[in-house]
Amino acid sequence: MTTKAKPLPGQMANCAQCNKRFTVTPYSRSSSDGGLLCVKCSKELDQEEKAAKTRKRAPANRVRQRQTRSDLLSGVKHNGAKSLVSLCVEAAVKNIDSVYELGDLPDFLLDKLAATFSNRRLMDSRLLALFLRADREHLKVLDAASM
Repeated sequence: MTTKAKPLPGQMANCAQCNKRFTVTPYSRSSSDGGLLCVKCSKELDQEEKAAKTRKRAPANRVRQRQTRSDLLSGVKHNGAKSLVSLCVEAAVKNIDSVYELGDLPDFLLDKLAATFSNRRLMDSRLLALFLRADREHLKVLDAASM
C-alpha cells in the first residue's frame, strides 16, 4: 500500500535520471530503480545498450580473422583472382570420380594435385594408380591413411 502507482499516459512525471518534467506516454521507459525516464534519457540508455551489444560481437570477429589467416596459410583462400592452374586443380579434385587418366602433366602440377588430394584425405589406392607413371622418379604422398 505504501508504493506509489506509476503515472498513466498523458500525466506529467519527473525523470528518474535528470529530474526533468515530461509527459508520460505508453512508450516511456522505466529506469532500473523503478522510475520513468524522459525521451532524452531513454535515447541515451538505448545508445549504451546498443554499444554493449556491439562489443559482445568482437570475439566472433577475432575467430573469423583467425580462420581467414589459417585458410590463407593452407592455400584454401587467395587474395584476388585465382590462377588458371589453381582453378583446374580444384575442378579436377571436385570431379575426380570421372577422371581415368592424368595424361602428360608436369611434375609440379602432379605434386600439387597429390597434395590437394592428401589434404582432403581423398588419396586411396585407386587415385595412387593415376599418379604412378614409368617416367616419374618420385611421388610425394603426404597422407596415406586411406591406403
